[in-house]
Amino acid sequence: ALTDTMCLLDLSAGKTYYWRVRAARQGVFGPYSPIWSFRVTKTLQGCPELIRPENNAMVNSAAVAFVWRKPAADVTKYWHETSTDSIFSNKTTDSTITDTTCSKAGLPHGVCWWRVRAAYPAGWGDFSDPRKFYISTTGIVDDSKVPSSYSLDQNFPNPFNPATLIRFGLPVGSHTSLIVYNTLGQEVKTLINEPLEAGYHTSRFDGSGLPSGLYLCKLKAGTFVQTRKLLLLR
Repeated sequence: ALTDTMCLLDLSAGKTYYWRVRAARQGVFGPYSPIWSFRVTKTLQGCPELIRPENNAMVNSAAVAFVWRKPAADVTKYWHETSTDSIFSNKTTDSTITDTTCSKAGLPHGVCWWRVRAAYPAGWGDFSDPRKFYISTTGIVDDSKVPSSYSLDQNFPNPFNPATLIRFGLPVGSHTSLIVYNTLGQEVKTLINEPLEAGYHTSRFDGSGLPSGLYLCKLKAGTFVQTRKLLLLR
């Protein structure tokens, strides 16, 4: 009794169905169409939520620890990918992980992307949105030590888009300001302006909404002043 060329049926998951159609003209039905078959699979749950490394994080480690959140109770395993590009054309994969954590060693220095998908009884779900992080080329850094002198490291990554990390060291507690300027000397953003304890500190500068170009980051702590050049490329 259908009058349209489509219909919606509530079918049971896990079963195979066969269908065919015939048309009526002036009350007389013609022959049936060829028979097609399809199988209704169980609806897959959501994709895992990535926890660590955070997006745009800088990792100073020979082995990177990955953590994500289980999306549903019936997940059987996970598929983990890392790549040096956002489209995962140069990737390494592991589809045998049964926990929500894993550790990967030997990843290339520089930018890395990662994503995870979950396996259900009905098949693989979709990949999570990818995240990127950076592996420092300067080796492992022990931020628990107190530096012997003031320092302002070059931001990493540089060039950057849209965010970068700026690390500096204070041998003694000092009132500290960390400010980004454009090449005209105009203040773009104050990252820090407060007393800080002795030690290593890291601040994140997000250049979203700013034009490409050269910026200057100035650190003032006590009588110490140092400036680094930051290059934003889109």
